Amino acid sequence: MKIIIKDINYPLSLYYSYLLPLFRVEKHNNGVVFTKEIGICRGLRCKYMVGNETTCIIPNNCSHHTIRQILGIENHKYVKEFFNKLGIFKNNVFAGLTLMHSPRDKLYIFTSIFLSRNTDYYANTVKWIKIIHRNNCLTNPLKCAKFIRSYQYKQLIEIYDDIVKFLSKNNYQPLEEAVELLKIKYVGLKTINAYLLHTYGITEYAPIDRHYQALLRSLGVKPYVPNKKYCLCHEFNCSKCLFKNTCIYGLTRNIFKHFNGFIQSISYIQGRIQKHLTRKIKHRSKLEETIIDLIRHEGFNTIIKSYIELIDSIKILFNFERSQL
Repeated sequence: MKIIIKDINYPLSLYYSYLLPLFRVEKHNNGVVFTKEIGICRGLRCKYMVGNETTCIIPNNCSHHTIRQILGIENHKYVKEFFNKLGIFKNNVFAGLTLMHSPRDKLYIFTSIFLSRNTDYYANTVKWIKIIHRNNCLTNPLKCAKFIRSYQYKQLIEIYDDIVKFLSKNNYQPLEEAVELLKIKYVGLKTINAYLLHTYGITEYAPIDRHYQALLRSLGVKPYVPNKKYCLCHEFNCSKCLFKNTCIYGLTRNIFKHFNGFIQSISYIQGRIQKHLTRKIKHRSKLEETIIDLIRHEGFNTIIKSYIELIDSIKILFNFERSQL
């Protein structure tokens, strides 16, 4: 089956996605071809052309619902809603963004998030996930210890049995799963919020990285990051927590609601691109180079301009929402 998708910018959407390691991404004329090599719906092949039209060939064993999750078709409606609410939908490059997620790939996605801590995601994490898949190490991580010597992977081996215990079951609700995972050694709030966002597409949750913190500071917000024991105490229900209006996780959820994950994603993309412009990233991986080349067609200056426009519009929305708390 073939489908045509318009208005979604897949180079931008893949750039920050934790599903990226599950795809092979290749340049193709004035666009990019991305093919799912790992996990559910293997063989999904999409060709994106500059101008935001994407043609996808869908494997027979892949359901319509799963495809809409993986390709972020449903979540793009929230992006449209957000930018329409801000009044900047037509000309802002980030309006083409979407969130790609895949609950049936949750073990791979959790592994991708966990291994991405304190390392170059594109040069290292993506490579490690492909090594894990190629050597069938998701069922026996010790097999890849000789190929992946990072401390992140050593920690993964240490807690692997606990992770599989919960992620191999299908009867957990996402928040119940999040609580159980958060109890595991080395697993923190940033990891769990990224997991809920990129596995289940729950856009109220967002990993608070340095890029998102910079955006929040530009809005005049300097809340604190809590100890995960408070989140466990309230089973990840921020509405019950005494710190919901001062904690950086509770506050962003309260203010931005189901736009939270998109705003964080945009801040990450802009922050990473800004590093390229200021030459703080000296050596790009081939994968990142491929994606950056496509993003370059949008124009880096256009992206920066779109981000500034977004911040200015969010300030108005933020002040309004803030007054309602």
